[in-house]
Amino acid sequence: MYIKHFLEFTFSFSERMCLLNPKGIILAINPAAAEFIGKQNRDVNGNHFSSLLDNTETRLKQYLKNACSTRDATSGRLFILDSNSKSIECKCKTALLLPVGNNGNPSLLLRWSSTELQSNKFSLLNVELEDLRQQYHTIMDQKEHLESYVKKRTQQLFEKTKLLEQSNRELESTKKDLENYQQNLEQLVQQKTQDLKETTKNALLAKETAIQANRAKSDFLSNMSHELRTPMHAILSFSNIGRKKITSATSEKLHDYFTKIHSSGERLLNLLNDLLDISKLESGKMELSLSEHDVRISLASCISELTGLIDKKSITIILNSACEAKAPVDATRLTQVIINILSNAIKFSPENSHITLTLNTILLSDSATDPTKPKPIIQLSIQDEGPGIPPSELNTIFDTFIQSSYTKSGAGGTGLGLAISKNIIEQHHGRIWAENASGKGAIIFFQIPASISNKLVN
Repeated sequence: MYIKHFLEFTFSFSERMCLLNPKGIILAINPAAAEFIGKQNRDVNGNHFSSLLDNTETRLKQYLKNACSTRDATSGRLFILDSNSKSIECKCKTALLLPVGNNGNPSLLLRWSSTELQSNKFSLLNVELEDLRQQYHTIMDQKEHLESYVKKRTQQLFEKTKLLEQSNRELESTKKDLENYQQNLEQLVQQKTQDLKETTKNALLAKETAIQANRAKSDFLSNMSHELRTPMHAILSFSNIGRKKITSATSEKLHDYFTKIHSSGERLLNLLNDLLDISKLESGKMELSLSEHDVRISLASCISELTGLIDKKSITIILNSACEAKAPVDATRLTQVIINILSNAIKFSPENSHITLTLNTILLSDSATDPTKPKPIIQLSIQDEGPGIPPSELNTIFDTFIQSSYTKSGAGGTGLGLAISKNIIEQHHGRIWAENASGKGAIIFFQIPASISNKLVN
């Protein structure tokens, strides 16, 4: 029998009852027993029942032993201390309560009275309490059903009242509108005319925006077609030349043809990878493999990989790197971001210019959590000495299908690199943005948290 059920069933009983374990430890007492001894449940729980008696412990042990040995009610007499610590000889009856099923331990239900106990049969108390429990649950089910019915009817009445009130309000509003229309017809016509102008203006603006978006997409597709067709033509042309001159051309010539075919193939593969990456990122299907990584390693690897382009334009790389810049990142994707930004800087930089890369760890306060505890953030900036970015394009250059006006003027590229970079950085819970340098050139910044718990973007 559970203590909770004992307290529920005996709460209103006038008989004094106590729930014991077979060793005599008090598990719970009902309110009538608490009033008799002048103590609460919390005062006696866990104590031995002998603490409430004026008897020897041997006598109590014998009584409990007898009670545990039979399923019938065990009678006896014990001297129990009342609320005034007065010893009163009480007539006691105890029943052994067996647990339901195979779980739990047996317990003893002891009740006492200073007069004759009216009941001389409660060996079947388990059955009585089960009946009480079923009656209790039946009453509770009926109560719940009644409450549900009353709640439903109340809600229906409330909704009908609400509808009636709403109808009255609408009627009053309609009445006032008619009065206003009659009194201020000219003013109403003017207002409607002004609203129509605003609606027309917004519609034209939305149409222009749609046209621009469609034009940007068309420009992107046109540029992408050119970027795909150029390496494909190179592959076909040089392979055709090599096929025709395979017996007459020198080894050096054939090697040159194969080198150009391989270079064009790599360029074509990079374009296709960009398209696949932007598709995966925008659909949320690209998963990152995060691990503790020093960003300086990725930075050095990117500079080494682009050495050919750097040397071709005689560009000087200035690297300002912090002592340590570790963060939980996907090293492959982070390298892809740096390659995209650095290759753009090289593309727009004039010959014999400088590109400055600055990597450091900064402390950034988060107003959304605790502004008093700044969090470590890894920040990388890449600054070139090119023409810069038109101010109106500082935000849009990271959008898909959007290219800078300088790219459209002949710098080449698909315009996907920065869009892919933005998605990757945001998947790292970071942020990326562009600025124009105070002198000349542009600066691309990105920040990523130095630990997984530091999120700059949700």
